[in-house]
Amino acid sequence: DYPDVITANLRSLNEKTRGDLTHALQQYKFQKLMTNSQEIKQI
Repeated sequence: DYPDVITANLRSLNEKTRGDLTHALQQYKFQKLMTNSQEIKQI
């Protein structure tokens, strides 16, 4: 019973971490895209 609780906690933690990482990656890609488009406008 006890290891199951740990496993479940780890799983939910992993899902949250994965969600945070995905969000951070999307933010980064978006920032990069905005920077690139601004550089293009300056040319």
